[in-house]
Amino acid sequence: MQPLDVIDARLVRALQRNARLSLTELGQRVGLSTSACSRRIARLEASGVLLDYRATVAPAILNAGTEVRVQVTLDSQTESTLQAFESAIQQVPEVLSCELMAGGVDYAVKVAVADLAAYEQLHRRVLSALPGVARIESSFVLRNIVARSQPSL
Repeated sequence: MQPLDVIDARLVRALQRNARLSLTELGQRVGLSTSACSRRIARLEASGVLLDYRATVAPAILNAGTEVRVQVTLDSQTESTLQAFESAIQQVPEVLSCELMAGGVDYAVKVAVADLAAYEQLHRRVLSALPGVARIESSFVLRNIVARSQPSL
């Protein structure tokens, strides 16, 4: 992947701020015609720089207003144990993200549920029953201060 030139970087930054801008608006912001802007965006998509576009829905609408950070330690780190856990965690709809970690825990998992009672049920019936789980430690988000899906360019 080639490094981005100045115009491509401006396009990516503008799209990171607001992916709903029209091609005309984007072109005006970065100094390109609409057609040139369209070609550059298509090239950025084709080359894997721009991966997707998303709509973020208010958690309350999804009945998922409580975020929980869950640290999971497995009973072993064998390839089969890791694969079994990773396969199973992908099937849990409340899971927003799951990351393999280095350090004191094996996985950092972010879940969204309706409330504490819903998390208790998820913990008891689902998370603790996942393959290889030896220990779960949960922390509850009180308030989001910064919420980005990734750093800005």
